[in-house]
Amino acid sequence: MGQDWQALSAPDGTLEKASRVRQVDKIRYLGVTSHRLLMALRLVRSGLFDIIQFPFTLIREDATNEFFPLTSERGQGIIVMKPFSGEMLDDAAVAFKYLRQFPNLLTIPGFESIVQIDQVLACYASPNQVGPDDLAVMERYRRELGQNFCWCCEYCQPCPQGVKITPAMTYRIITNRMTAAIAPQFSRAAMETVPLCNGCSSCVKRAPTRPHWRSVSAAFERAAGGLNLAVSLR
Repeated sequence: MGQDWQALSAPDGTLEKASRVRQVDKIRYLGVTSHRLLMALRLVRSGLFDIIQFPFTLIREDATNEFFPLTSERGQGIIVMKPFSGEMLDDAAVAFKYLRQFPNLLTIPGFESIVQIDQVLACYASPNQVGPDDLAVMERYRRELGQNFCWCCEYCQPCPQGVKITPAMTYRIITNRMTAAIAPQFSRAAMETVPLCNGCSSCVKRAPTRPHWRSVSAAFERAAGGLNLAVSLR
């Protein structure tokens, strides 16, 4: 990440050229994306960008402490990506009820189904109201997922040990998309690479979150056992 930033911000680099184009009104705004909060703050403070795109959900709330106030102070816009936490939040209505509490955000969701679209459109048909039931669902998500879920950004890859990190980390998403009979077989090749992990932390240094192999592997083993697939990830 540091090397990429140095190359972009170097004299006559990409950012300098983009700024020159903006000065002659060929473009109006410069935007940038980051999954890491510290890098996002650095990009905001650089003063080079008009818009910052950053992942923000009811699970990952750290942006409210410094990132949001800083962009507001500097008059920079925020585009929220991954509002469903890499498809880990399956209640689109609750996800957007949370986000609508922050009126200065522009959210760009990736929908998994027409049902999700209908849920979000229904939310915007009336003023935002977050009730006790919604708060209970939010807390359940936070309790079950914590901070260690996969954003599907793939910054973690490639793994030097050959672990297929993203397909393995998103096994729970696969179980929601496929039947109980198909999901374990579909994910088997990826899940069988999990024991190759030796804890070198190469992925952790590059990715926003840490792989949570224990919970993912346990879910897969339960499903595989039910189908009599001889698989052990220990």
